Amino acid sequence: MKLVRWRYLILAVISPKNLSDLGDVIAKTLRKNMVKMFGFIHYASAKLKMLYCSAERGIIVVQCSHKYLSKVRAALTLISEVEGIPVIVRTLKVTGLKGKAIEYAKSYNTRIIMDIKSKINRLLEKYKMMKPSQS
Repeated sequence: MKLVRWRYLILAVISPKNLSDLGDVIAKTLRKNMVKMFGFIHYASAKLKMLYCSAERGIIVVQCSHKYLSKVRAALTLISEVEGIPVIVRTLKVTGLKGKAIEYAKSYNTRIIMDIKSKINRLLEKYKMMKPSQS
């Protein structure tokens, strides 16, 4: 029997609000998108697994089969909002080593993500202050 080769996606989830159950919400949305786009057989064959999640930093590590990496990335691009909160899911890195993926996720500098979050919040505040006829 041939061994499964794994790929590990390090994802940054950028949203104006912090989600306490970030990993569960993203996993559920990713599952829904995979099934909708490719069917349940491809979702099951991808063997998705959440390995690491830091909700306060917005970093997630997802494990998948190497054959379905492009399909998982395609399903990730469809995630635009979770639980009514707009989000951006960005792939930071793809690697073949679990230890390196978790090490990269733990040591990733979140300054860039925090800058983007503050810009999103400022834009949201700006549009909330405008009258509907001005937007």
